[in-house]
Amino acid sequence: RVRYHSKFPGAPGERDIGLRKDSTPVSAPADPDALAADYVKQLESHPFDTETREKLAVLYAEQFQRLDLATDQLEQLIALPTEPPKHVARWLNLLATLHIKHAYNIEAAERALHRIIERFPGGALANVAVSRLASLQSELKSSQRSATKTLGSYEKDIGLKHTHGPSQ
Repeated sequence: RVRYHSKFPGAPGERDIGLRKDSTPVSAPADPDALAADYVKQLESHPFDTETREKLAVLYAEQFQRLDLATDQLEQLIALPTEPPKHVARWLNLLATLHIKHAYNIEAAERALHRIIERFPGGALANVAVSRLASLQSELKSSQRSATKTLGSYEKDIGLKHTHGPSQ
């Protein structure tokens, strides 16, 4: 048996996971309320933790349907004076995405993308924003379609129907 040794040891995972007898998940999804509380606590101690603030914004939008709170968090990030342009553009793009996915608000998404063009004119970031503006309508349709999928109505007890009348 050949063993490979890594220069960079990683954390050991669960062994023989496919042979487990119970079906409890290896890692249960985190409670959104507890996660939000952890993020807020982290930001109270480290207000310039941009990664945590971004995660909190997405959590607010996706788990709590609070786009207003998500927007506030992202605006705080966008206003940071020392952040590189690519980070600011990413947050404005994220803001546009959240407006499309959760509020179906194309005007707000367009405003976010126009801010990229205004802040970074003539560069690659502006070019990407212009391209995205052209496809925003299809993003909106895609978000609406996936959010409003309905199942067909089916006849109940379809397998229990009698085809030749009641049996005697």
